[in-house]
Amino acid sequence: MRNSNGLSKFILWYLRRKTLNLRKYSIIELKISKDVKLN
Repeated sequence: MRNSNGLSKFILWYLRRKTLNLRKYSIIELKISKDVKLN
């Protein structure tokens, strides 16, 4: 039981990290698209 609990915690942490990275990338994409529109 302890092992599966640790796994679920890891999955939660991994998903949180992934969503943070996605947010970062979407912000970068928005900046790039704005630059492209200006050019």
